[in-house]
Amino acid sequence: DFPHYEYLGFWAIHLLVVWAAIYLTWGW
Repeated sequence: DFPHYEYLGFWAIHLLVVWAAIYLTWGW
């Protein structure tokens, strides 16, 4: 069985937030 879409969405959002935070912190 594939993981639930809510579980995938949960990680997708968190990864995006973390990436955005690093991107903004470095000021690129």
